[in-house]
Amino acid sequence: MSGDVTINVFDAVMMEGRAMQGFIQGNAGLQLFIPKLVEYYKARLFPFDKYDLEDINQAFDDAHKGLALKAVVDM
Repeated sequence: MSGDVTINVFDAVMMEGRAMQGFIQGNAGLQLFIPKLVEYYKARLFPFDKYDLEDINQAFDDAHKGLALKAVVDM
């Protein structure tokens, strides 16, 4: 989740011979994406912040402020 970002695509991407790709909702290729997330989680490389259900408003607030990388609510 990100706020508005302005970049110079030519200088930041094209001059280095890189590619830029974005994902919107379900376009992430789940057959590859989900197993990779599980691999990262098992290797403790997938940081997330866990909140209890009664703290759901705090989870949303922290995510909006950028204080939580990935807010997970335990139901």
